[in-house]
Amino acid sequence: MVYIFFTAFIAVFLVELAGDKTVYTVSSLCTRLPARQIYVGISLAFMVKMLVAVMMGHLIGSIPPKILACLNGATFFLMAAALWRKREERSQAVGPMTGLGACVLAFSSVFFSEWADGGQLTAAALSARYQVPFLIWGAGTLALMTKGLLAVGVGKGLRHYFPSVTVRPFAVAVAVVLGILSLSVWR
Repeated sequence: MVYIFFTAFIAVFLVELAGDKTVYTVSSLCTRLPARQIYVGISLAFMVKMLVAVMMGHLIGSIPPKILACLNGATFFLMAAALWRKREERSQAVGPMTGLGACVLAFSSVFFSEWADGGQLTAAALSARYQVPFLIWGAGTLALMTKGLLAVGVGKGLRHYFPSVTVRPFAVAVAVVLGILSLSVWR
């Protein structure tokens, strides 16, 4: 069982790091919002996404790429709008987004994007092969949370070196570019 757990963890972690947009999304969010709430939100999203992967893996792989592209693109564009809107509110002396709002934004940014990605398909395949969905779910979720922790660290680091005036437009631009890249699958 330990072998299966580590196999699932390493496989999902490596597949998720290779070309995954979630790292950029989370890092961008952490440049503007409280890291703790971002991590809670993304962790919950990771848990649910891995649960779906191991329980319904064969269905995830059959979702048409055009629908996935639209969902991914819409998520990134909504995230860009939310980050941009927070800029306007701050200029009106409204406090920064914290608590539940930051958690919900982080959850939504991760949960509604990257469906049927390499990590989910890897977890689904491992679950089907080894017939231990709870173990695969735990390893996959831990791999995603580790990736999320790395992304939070990058975002917090950027926050210390760059002023928010510079980071805000950069975070919005990253979200828009990721939205456009998500829609490029549409072809």
